Amino acid sequence: MTARTGAALSLAAAAALFASCASIEAERARQEALVPRLDALSYSRPLDEVWDQGRRLLAEKGYPLDGKDAEAVGKKPNPLEFILSRAKDTRPDPDGGQFLETGWGPRTLRYRFRAWTENSNTRVAFWAIGENPAEPGRDASPPTRGVDMELELARRLDPEAAAAIEAAVTPQSSSPKPSTQ
Repeated sequence: MTARTGAALSLAAAAALFASCASIEAERARQEALVPRLDALSYSRPLDEVWDQGRRLLAEKGYPLDGKDAEAVGKKPNPLEFILSRAKDTRPDPDGGQFLETGWGPRTLRYRFRAWTENSNTRVAFWAIGENPAEPGRDASPPTRGVDMELELARRLDPEAAAAIEAAVTPQSSSPKPSTQ
């Protein structure tokens, strides 16, 4: 390998690393921008209706549900999974409303889904719980806000609100607009 080839490869590697870091930073900024908008979102639907859609979303994305939650989305509860799974079926939340936890799904994640009623509307929150790489099957801490899951649920329950949220956090083109004069 010549010095010129080595320099070109080093430059390409540096450019790839820079692009990767920029991509990670852009995703972090996107998630930070989504949180307050999703915090402000509530649904003028009954808790049970919102709950059913959230449960279905989790099942469709490959996150195992337990007991009656599994049955509600057309899955047969697996007795072995009941013993081994981290999933918890729907139960009252000490802070109000209700919650469930899924078993391990794609990308070594599981979710905690919570819904509650506030001012006659229903609010939701998803929390992504990663797996501890040092102790497989154990939760890593702390959980992170599952904004992409919340946004997906918003697309199902209130497409207009979801579109407005996405438009508000989608980076606009930085190129100048042509003058109309």
